[in-house]
Amino acid sequence: MAPPRHHHGSIRTGRIMVVVCCLFIVLADALVFREDKTNAYPLPGTQLVIAISVVWLAAGAAGLIMRRPWGRYLLLTVIYIFCVTFFITAIIVVASGEGEVAARLKPLSVTTIIYLVISLVLTHLKNVRRLTSRTWD
Repeated sequence: MAPPRHHHGSIRTGRIMVVVCCLFIVLADALVFREDKTNAYPLPGTQLVIAISVVWLAAGAAGLIMRRPWGRYLLLTVIYIFCVTFFITAIIVVASGEGEVAARLKPLSVTTIIYLVISLVLTHLKNVRRLTSRTWD
């Protein structure tokens, strides 16, 4: 007889997904951080914003992994805010025309897309939703 199938998601798989998604976000942040640090015309405050992003991302991820309901809200709020922040920064770079726009726009665009995809993944995956749902415990 086959083992019972759980249609509500797995806690272990949800935790793994949160860690993997956060690693992708940290790598995207590192890409923007490195590009901003090596650019002749760095954007003011970008490195500080990325450092703040990583701290709040870690807090939200830790809360979600510990199955605290506030962890999901904090993590998704941070991801949504910084997705919009990087998008607006990309618009500012295009509008300013300082330095090489294409070289500066590439890491910002990649980071914005990664943030957007990760936000959708963390919002809709049943394994991640299972971390904060006590209904099936």
